[in-house]
Order: sequence, then C-alpha cells, then structure tokens
Amino acid sequence: MTREEIIRNLEYTMEKHKKNTVVNNTNIPLMCKDILDYLKQKPCPNAISRSDMLDAVGYGTTYTSEDLQRIIKGLLPVNPQPKMGRWIAYEVRLPDRTILNYRCSVCGRKLIGYNTETLSEVPFCHCGAKMQAESEG
Repeated sequence: MTREEIIRNLEYTMEKHKKNTVVNNTNIPLMCKDILDYLKQKPCPNAISRSDMLDAVGYGTTYTSEDLQRIIKGLLPVNPQPKMGRWIAYEVRLPDRTILNYRCSVCGRKLIGYNTETLSEVPFCHCGAKMQAESEG
C-alpha cells in the first residue's frame, strides 16, 4: 500500500466514524488524525535517501563495514550545532478520560504513549533535536 493510499484510507475512516467517535473505548477519528499528522510531516532533513545510498555504494558491490561507515559519513550533512528542543505536554480529551501526550518544540512531531517518567527514554526527536530535560531549560 502506498503512502497516498494509507492517507486516503485514514481520511475515509475518520469521516466514517465522525458521529460515532468512541468505538470499543477507542477514539478512532483522533487516532486517525494523529497518524495522518505523522504521515504528512516533512521528512527529516538529515535523513539519507535510499537512492543516494544506492548511488554511493553501487549495486552488487561488497564493502567492509569500515567502507560503509566512511560512505555514510560522507553522505550525512555537516551540522556543526545540534538542534536542541524539549517535549511540550498537551492534553487530549476523550469522552471518558484525558490523556497527556507530548510534541517536539522544534518540529512539532507528536510523541504518544509516554508519561513524565518514560520521557527520558526518548532523548532525541525524529528530526534530530536533542531533547533537554525540564531542569536544563
């Protein structure tokens, strides 16, 4: 299934369940919206595309791990100052409860299913920003 097909299916599911928001204790439109937000985000600027990697290593060529590390380092953009961010809490209200989720202060990407104790397990966002602890300011 392509990315566009997934987006169409999620939008259809959101519309279908718009009136009946809670199905089996699950808020389907809210879940679909979160997934759509994730899919519609811009890709990480520091990511190496598959085509760039294949162009760099060639097809059917065997490399040592040291060679591959050198090639990958050559493809990565030089970023002298790492991005710094923090997780910003926001509330999601469901009919029967309120859930606390987080989003990145740099790119806005959502982090779902974590609480204040487990946030330390995610020291970096997908955008590459290093997340500061609340006490670090």
